[in-house]
Amino acid sequence: ALDGHPVVAIGASAFRQANEITSIVIPDSVTMMGGFAVSGCNQLVSVIIGAGLKEIPGYCFEKCASLGTISIGENVEKIGEGIFRNCEYLRKVTIQREKGYFDTSDWGVGFKFDWKPVKE
Repeated sequence: ALDGHPVVAIGASAFRQANEITSIVIPDSVTMMGGFAVSGCNQLVSVIIGAGLKEIPGYCFEKCASLGTISIGENVEKIGEGIFRNCEYLRKVTIQREKGYFDTSDWGVGFKFDWKPVKE
């Protein structure tokens, strides 16, 4: 919440190159996120995306060099290209969906990515 109001959107480049950020939890109230919203945050280590988002735009986490883990909410249906480009330390991506399909070939990950849906 911001000034007592729920956050519903994160604008394009809103936190771009905000190097003081080490972790982000995007609440369920957020339903829209702009491109490059968190790109270039070199100290960002972990991200949790709530159930409100249906789409993660392209290059959203590009150049987050320290990003190691990300948990993607159950309602995400589309993930843009280059989302993890230049995220050298990314080792774990958890998608909270029982079924579905994502083409991971253009995410920019530096390792073979096997998508396995997880339900907690």
